[in-house]
Amino acid sequence: MAMCIGSSVAELVSAYPTAGGMYFVTKHVVPKEQVPIFAWIQGWCNLLGQTAGVSSVAYTVSQMLLAAASMNSNLDDDGNYSFKPNKTIDGVYNRTALQTVLLSIALLCIMGIICSLTTKSLHRIILWFAPINILASIGICIALLVLTPNKQSAHWVFTNVTDGSGWHSKAFSFLLGFIAVAWTMTDFDGTTHMSEETHDAAVRGPVAIQTAVVVFGAFGWMLTVTMCFCITDLEAVLKSPTGLPAAQIFLDAGGKTGGTIMWSFAVLVQFFTGCSAMLADTRMAYAFARDDALPFSK
Repeated sequence: MAMCIGSSVAELVSAYPTAGGMYFVTKHVVPKEQVPIFAWIQGWCNLLGQTAGVSSVAYTVSQMLLAAASMNSNLDDDGNYSFKPNKTIDGVYNRTALQTVLLSIALLCIMGIICSLTTKSLHRIILWFAPINILASIGICIALLVLTPNKQSAHWVFTNVTDGSGWHSKAFSFLLGFIAVAWTMTDFDGTTHMSEETHDAAVRGPVAIQTAVVVFGAFGWMLTVTMCFCITDLEAVLKSPTGLPAAQIFLDAGGKTGGTIMWSFAVLVQFFTGCSAMLADTRMAYAFARDDALPFSK
């Protein structure tokens, strides 16, 4: 599915490599009399969706940083970590939603500063991002498999289904699983929005889209399967005091030091994913305003 969508978007990018992306493409693929309404709807859905996507990435990074704080907090008298994002103390959460949101806002400001750098500076950063992403994924997979003492069987990983939806329906849980998949498939046209700053965008844009789908799809599958093998206790992981089950898997495997090192790479990759998403979002907003589609564009 990802390859089909990616290939379709890549074909459109090769034909119309502009920062506006899909709303500009609409001009060439719908009847002339319907272009204004379809382009307007497409543009606003794209802009609002990408803005929400950037915010969700920042919120996730915020949760990951607070989980890291929990991993490195001191032990209380009960032998548990003193900082527990999902623990209530006298009916009040140790980590409030306000803390998470404020940290998210700070992260968005940092992302904004990075995205305001010159094209040359951004190019240098991006050159490092892909290798770090790939090497971190490989390193984390190897470390988890080596350090986890009691790994799950292949039969459990590939056949066991746990219904955590609360609806007592494995089919519904299966459908809920597509939410995470959809999150990673929301910005295939991100390359389009950077096309006006890319040499030979009609060729390099489509190649970048299809390469990303194949390469990072494979690494994503590898990382997901590895983490499933390393879930030593499913209930304990789901009820992790860190607030994030993935952080608990890292902690169980590498301890406080090793788990934090591996988790730091995951946070770094997620942070620069947010920067990439913000870059695409800002370029799209610029193109939309350039076409007088945003309020106060003139």
